[in-house]
Amino acid sequence: MPRPVVSGTAAARMQGAHRPPGVPQQRQARAALPRGYRWVARPPTSDRGAPPRVQGSAAAEPGPTPFYRETPRWGLHPAPDPAEPAPDRKRRSAAASARSTLTATLVLFVLAAVAEAFRYGLMLRNRSHLVHQMTVAISDATALVLGYAAMVFVVASAVTCTRWLIRARAQAFAAEGTTEPRRARRMAAGMLVPVVNLVYPGVFLTELAMARRRAGIADDEARTDRGPGLGGPRSGGPAAVRAVRGAWSTVRAHYRGLRDGASLLTLVRFWWALWVLCNITAVAVAMQRWDPSVQARADNVVYTLYADLLAISAVVVTRIVLDRVEGRADAHNAGPARWVMDTSAFRAEPAAPAGDDADVEPAGDDADAQHTDAQHTDAQHTDAEPAGAGAPR
Repeated sequence: MPRPVVSGTAAARMQGAHRPPGVPQQRQARAALPRGYRWVARPPTSDRGAPPRVQGSAAAEPGPTPFYRETPRWGLHPAPDPAEPAPDRKRRSAAASARSTLTATLVLFVLAAVAEAFRYGLMLRNRSHLVHQMTVAISDATALVLGYAAMVFVVASAVTCTRWLIRARAQAFAAEGTTEPRRARRMAAGMLVPVVNLVYPGVFLTELAMARRRAGIADDEARTDRGPGLGGPRSGGPAAVRAVRGAWSTVRAHYRGLRDGASLLTLVRFWWALWVLCNITAVAVAMQRWDPSVQARADNVVYTLYADLLAISAVVVTRIVLDRVEGRADAHNAGPARWVMDTSAFRAEPAAPAGDDADVEPAGDDADAQHTDAQHTDAQHTDAEPAGAGAPR
């Protein structure tokens, strides 16, 4: 038995007829149709004529235009996808300050190492030639000023890196869904108090790396599919220039391997060991200065040069760790992808002519190979004919 079909106005009237007294209008709109009725959507006019009229004793009067009292809940969601949360401005500002102080510290340690190397060169020359007293005084003063300036910037770098580390840890633990387990003051004391700062900085960085790994932040494995580099050292120029270029290429290769190939936890452990070694070397150099002998003073120049080189390495690795946490290493490696079709496996061959397959000659390298084999076979037959003619029957 077919179901009766009603229009929207008639159904609304039926809903009103079946609505019990006291039921609000909004609740009536949500009520279902009476059993045996269904909604049918039809255009106001059609090719068959006027729209069908409701069967009944009297024609239905047109009701009010339906409207929504609130936004409809059906259909596609109009809101766009939520954007990625912006990085913390305070953490980003602290990272920028740490980078600036680390760069200044690196420049000062490089200049201090050059000054110590110049002092050592003056001592070597003084073994066979007299060196002017003013030159020695300027060299000593330059090395002393650069050394103390580098130590001042080491303290400044420690302060800015502590400020950055506190904010980076807070963000990492928030991404994990937990809170920072350590207080900021205790972390600052562990980072800045001597002797204590040999242990706690590595602990704090290790906790940061593990928290980021648990939170799913993809910075433990950097990209290693870098594009083509500049190649090896150039072969032109004098031998000394070539040696310097080769050494620089080796250092750059090791630096890129450490920056792009190691995980964050591995970088932290390497930095920790280097940090402890730098502090031990600095204490040994400071104790060496108490020896007033001439040989001890000459040895102290060499030890100071070694300490400066270790400090340069520590600053570079610190900058690598900071950039890895901030994601700058991945941004440096990321580049626009360009897809190029590989045509090396394709070879254009002429279309085979219609007819017998026996008349078709092989094309390309196969034809050359068969032609060469045929010539080789003819040569063998030619060489074999005299032997066959002279053989006894």
